[in-house]
Amino acid sequence: MVDEGTRPVARADNALLAPQPAAGPARAGTEPRRKTISNPNVHRLQRRHFLLFDIAPILGTTVALLLLWPAASKT
Repeated sequence: MVDEGTRPVARADNALLAPQPAAGPARAGTEPRRKTISNPNVHRLQRRHFLLFDIAPILGTTVALLLLWPAASKT
């Protein structure tokens, strides 16, 4: 049986370990964990990823359709 506020922890081989305290607001006396990273290198990588995987495909598809449009109307 597991006490309130704890949860069993499973290992990779599915064996249960001793219950660990549940994460949540019950961590009195400690400052809250930071959930975001503020770093110029990370911001640069995020911007590059956004441009490559969100903006470039939209622009590429738009250009391909525009180039295809006159060719389709001539036939």
